[in-house]
Amino acid sequence: HQKPEVDPFTHQEADQIIEYLYANNAGPERIYAAYAHFAFWTGMRTSEILALTWNDIDWNRGVAMVSKTRIRGQLSHKTKTNKTREVFLNTPAKKALYEAKKLTYKLGEQVFRSPRTGEAWLTDKPPRVVFTAALKALGIRHRRTYNTRHTYATQCLMAGMTPAFVANQLGHSVIVLLTTYAKWLHGEESNREMEKLKVILEKA
Repeated sequence: HQKPEVDPFTHQEADQIIEYLYANNAGPERIYAAYAHFAFWTGMRTSEILALTWNDIDWNRGVAMVSKTRIRGQLSHKTKTNKTREVFLNTPAKKALYEAKKLTYKLGEQVFRSPRTGEAWLTDKPPRVVFTAALKALGIRHRRTYNTRHTYATQCLMAGMTPAFVANQLGHSVIVLLTTYAKWLHGEESNREMEKLKVILEKA
């Protein structure tokens, strides 16, 4: 089985999508915006987000504990790599959780829930449908919602964060991270090196 090509959204596209979803979903339906917002800025797998509970959030330390997944509706108390990890919550991720808390905290453990029934989402189909409609409305090239994970990974690497830290946040080994995102890891460095050559050529 060949893995789908890594095809992240740009930072600008991510901002446009998040802004659109908040602007076009009122009341309980703002959970769709909070879901995408959280996905873009944590890089968590879809299955991990669906299994996330409020007990997994440590507000004082600013981390989310990732210890379980929900796949095809079935909850599993283990991750894809069979390792529990802590995902540090940056400011956008916290904002997304604060939005979700207003909507679902009193309904039960699960963070992300149907705005119509109040029940936990068993699959990512409901937010995926809304996300895809947002891409179409904005004229943004279609990519899978899973690419929110790739977006976070590439943004972290381009910001200069160490591969070991990013790999730990994503639940990858460093080798897998380097193999998957080598293009973005070396992209900025390559551009800087080519700029050095440009200076020499201009002087010639």
